[in-house]
Amino acid sequence: MHIQILAKNRKEKGDLFEEFMEKVLDSAGYEDFRRGVHKTGRQIDLYAKHKVTSHPIICECKAHKERIAAGDVHKFYGIYDKEYRRNNKLVGLFFSLSGFGSTAIATYEEMTSEVRNRFILRDDAFIMSILKKAKITASEDVLEYIVKSKMKYDLGERYLVCTRTGIYWVQLVLTDNQTTHYVILGPKGEEVTAYICSEIGSMDIRLRHLKLLDIHAMKKILISLFDASSKTSEEISKDTNECIETVLLSLQNLTSQKLVSEKDQTYHLAKELMAFIDLARQFLGSENEIEFFLSKYSEEMINMSLVNYCEQRFGLEIDTHVKETLLRLIKISPSALSEVLFGLVEMYRTTNEHIKQLNLPEKEHNKIRKWQTEGFVANILRKVVADLEKPSSKNILEKREIKGYRTQIVVDLAKLYGTYLSVKADSVIMILPASGNIEAGQLVSVTDYDLLINAGVILANLGAHEEAIRNYDIAIANLSDPTKLKAAWNNKGLSLASLGKHEEAIQCYDKAIEIDAKLKEAWYNKGRIYALKGEHEKAIDYYSKALEIDSNYSNALLAKEESMRLIKS
Repeated sequence: MHIQILAKNRKEKGDLFEEFMEKVLDSAGYEDFRRGVHKTGRQIDLYAKHKVTSHPIICECKAHKERIAAGDVHKFYGIYDKEYRRNNKLVGLFFSLSGFGSTAIATYEEMTSEVRNRFILRDDAFIMSILKKAKITASEDVLEYIVKSKMKYDLGERYLVCTRTGIYWVQLVLTDNQTTHYVILGPKGEEVTAYICSEIGSMDIRLRHLKLLDIHAMKKILISLFDASSKTSEEISKDTNECIETVLLSLQNLTSQKLVSEKDQTYHLAKELMAFIDLARQFLGSENEIEFFLSKYSEEMINMSLVNYCEQRFGLEIDTHVKETLLRLIKISPSALSEVLFGLVEMYRTTNEHIKQLNLPEKEHNKIRKWQTEGFVANILRKVVADLEKPSSKNILEKREIKGYRTQIVVDLAKLYGTYLSVKADSVIMILPASGNIEAGQLVSVTDYDLLINAGVILANLGAHEEAIRNYDIAIANLSDPTKLKAAWNNKGLSLASLGKHEEAIQCYDKAIEIDAKLKEAWYNKGRIYALKGEHEKAIDYYSKALEIDSNYSNALLAKEESMRLIKS
């Protein structure tokens, strides 16, 4: 990797390099910068002092195409030496983006070690290391991951350019081992607007005969196709507000990457699993993560085939019901999806190899496999819980029609000689629209009785029946609307029945029937209580009452047939 300064002329290039070096040295701990200081009959490019020690430095900054020769090193050393005699704490730094020629290096090596400790030659590799250490630019590994997540081309050289608008990465792209395209990214791998790409392309002579891969435009096109529809290039151009030429070139690139499919001059996102994985790599963790995750395209692609891919990828043996659970978890958590697609598999594969070598009996083999799967599911659950704490989770849960959730966390810590800690925490979160304005942490008003009934239903579905009953009781004590009252009584009966309080449940169903004798659900629920008590004749009577109201009521039909079968047996 190297650094290029892009400017219109030599003077502007020199000024820009000096400005750039101010930022570099600032991040390295220097301040009080002065440029173009005249000393001993010659201009010094840059002067500064350390923020902590106040020790001064003078710098020569060269952005020449050619390597620096011995003459330039001699000239700068002459200036530095005169200044050093006035201040023996002064350090001289010679920065050259093109490096130093053999004569310059030979000249430098002839100097004593004491001089080389205070008069230092630095090339672009040193500058690059400061930028990365100060987190001004991303590391090679991060850049490699970002670039590969955005495209599937073979990558060529990558270098840093400095312009008046900032610093950017230029990534060259290969086709059949020939450099054919280029990509412009921000210092940390972020997307760059089209006008900056155009400006860099016009100033960097290496890029003038190459085609720009406009990452920003390609991303907008992919987002336009998130709705899983097929669109013409003209429709995409209108959606993205990109000119038709840019759209066509981007579609060509996306099609060659097998992310987009074309048929009859219309385009849509590829429905192959590997295409979805490539798109997930690009969008999960980005600012468009939720938009991608909740898209119609993702909804179609997050299916059982993805879970089967997960099973194969991690080398697990997952039961059908566990697969269904995993699928439901993946559908509500971008982090869980990311773990399934990109999580580390080495531990699982190593364990699998070890199990094979042990040649265990089938019973022991299955037990270890079960533990392995449970550990994997636990890891996915951690991802889900972490996502539930994010503000964006509300949008995901609402899209999945989830109105509340309950988390239980158990922590057991043990020493060799006993338990250190055992603690359990339980939390219930409701996602229901309350009437009026409420502040964060404020309890819902007790006058919002519709909400209390709905909250009771959600709490009951979460297994929190005592809390559900408290909500129903408040609503029953304050409601006069018979439609709402009968629902509250019936629902309270269901929660009481779940707690094994059968007689109290029957009383609630009777209250609901008093309000509306044609409430088939209450008759059916009353029948279920008697069936649980083994009184199937009574149960059949109540099921029949429900069927008189609705002869097609499937729950009552099936329950009546079951009770009749049990009586005969």
